[in-house]
Amino acid sequence: FGSSSSCFVFRLGFALKRFESGPCAMSRYGAVETVDRTLCSNDADNELRRSFFFMSICFAVNHGLASVPLAVASSLLDQTTCFIGFAVFYALATVSTLILSVPLASFLGPHHGLVVAMLCFTAYIGGFVGAIYTSNSWLGLPVWVIASAFGGLGGGLMWTSQGVYFSAVASALAATTGKTLEATTGNLAGSFSFVFLIFEVFAKLSFFGLQEAMISTSAIGIMYAVVAALPIVAMLVAEPAPCLVAAKSPVSLYAVAAGQISGTVSLWRGFGLWL
Repeated sequence: FGSSSSCFVFRLGFALKRFESGPCAMSRYGAVETVDRTLCSNDADNELRRSFFFMSICFAVNHGLASVPLAVASSLLDQTTCFIGFAVFYALATVSTLILSVPLASFLGPHHGLVVAMLCFTAYIGGFVGAIYTSNSWLGLPVWVIASAFGGLGGGLMWTSQGVYFSAVASALAATTGKTLEATTGNLAGSFSFVFLIFEVFAKLSFFGLQEAMISTSAIGIMYAVVAALPIVAMLVAEPAPCLVAAKSPVSLYAVAAGQISGTVSLWRGFGLWL
């Protein structure tokens, strides 16, 4: 990972130096608004699409497996414990989405933002297994609450980072192929949705199929946690597409967070928000 990261930083530095007064405009999230066509060859089209498809698979596998505890927790855990965990999950998912995810995605960049989010989701699955093991003791509730906190925070960051990654790839592809941004975005959205839904359904069907095969729920959870960690390793090893400049935002993390809080509070004045 170190050599890949160094190579990426070198390419980024070269590109920025070459086009420091050119068309590579950075957004507040660290994504590229425009990409000069001379920076990307014809081969870059396929490379960008492979990179996006790879991200889609990693995202779908990790997210699909992490969605299983939400679907089955109510039948495996004590009702009070289960619903307290759900409350923590959705409360922190809301906070993460509205306030934390944008500054974090801006600070980390979309690639590493996805890695951190996947780590949170993997911890969520592992915590679910721990909650099952300790369901008959007082540890069951705190273990499930902590796991749910990781899941909620990871959910907000994951979708925001995916959105920034999506936007950057769409902009680069549009510049490379000469197609409109709308057409490119629609094509990528269809590909992502197809992969995402397949793994989402497969993860849930597999869980119930393994239960029917008389495999214990704890063992299934451990397998799911291990498989959910594989996309993290893959994302860390993989090198981003050379002509996709995904840099960290120079904006202060605290400044962006303060702006998000201010923007979120300003929405509360809208009457329609509460309907």
